[in-house]
Amino acid sequence: MYGYGPHAARRYFNDVAAGWFLVFKNPDSAQQRYENSLALHPGDGHAKNCLAGILSEKKEYARALKLYEELAVLNDKQAAYPFNQAFIHDLQGNLPQAEALFLRTLEIDPFFDRAHYGLGLIYVKTNRLVEAAAMFEKNTKIQPMSPYGWYQLALVYMNLGRVSEAHTIERQLSKFEPKFARGLKLDLEKLAPQSA
Repeated sequence: MYGYGPHAARRYFNDVAAGWFLVFKNPDSAQQRYENSLALHPGDGHAKNCLAGILSEKKEYARALKLYEELAVLNDKQAAYPFNQAFIHDLQGNLPQAEALFLRTLEIDPFFDRAHYGLGLIYVKTNRLVEAAAMFEKNTKIQPMSPYGWYQLALVYMNLGRVSEAHTIERQLSKFEPKFARGLKLDLEKLAPQSA
């Protein structure tokens, strides 16, 4: 990664230093190191990606999006770049843009489990529950031990009236994530149809 382009050794040093700054919870200094690397070599994709991540954490979304967009142009086969853009658009409430970018992510990598999850959340927010269920089903198929997709899938099932399937997920979740299962049980009870 550093064996090419101008000032490879200095950029390597910046990357190592930035990594330590992040370990010790000093994102401002890490940001400065990555910005230094980009001043030395504007095409340093690694520094650009790391800087975008820091800016995202600091809620400097406009700058982060610009960097991710530049990275996506440089490497249009890398699913992480449209995914990261989608994530930021979702945080900002730009749901149509987020949806389009999650779909682009899945065009590049159909097995990108977090993109299925993110798209499922977009569908929940836009009240498209059947589509949301399909996305969470794909997410849990690809990543069966992650409790987040199961949790959301159970809630969607309950809202769709698929009560027994929602409770099956709750029981299944209790076997490997009991804390999540307890929270899910409470949420399912709130959503349960009230008998007359």
